[in-house]
Amino acid sequence: QTCSYVSGAVARLGYSLLRDSLAHVTPSDAGIFLSPLSVYYALTLALNGAGPGSKTHTQLLEVLTAGSGNALQEDALNAEISK
Repeated sequence: QTCSYVSGAVARLGYSLLRDSLAHVTPSDAGIFLSPLSVYYALTLALNGAGPGSKTHTQLLEVLTAGSGNALQEDALNAEISK
């Protein structure tokens, strides 16, 4: 079941990235490509580096699980993205 929460979180992150980046795209930016999965992986790596219980850790975990309907923890995220 963790998979559906993570895939939903990646989809929401991807949509947010697309929506927010389109507001700033100009014709000269035609070659820009964003990979939501790569961004999600990078943020998960940053989460692993942040000290548990720190403000940064809490904020990253909130971003990575936003709207998942479940309080996913760092170990569940790591297990899912390692597949």
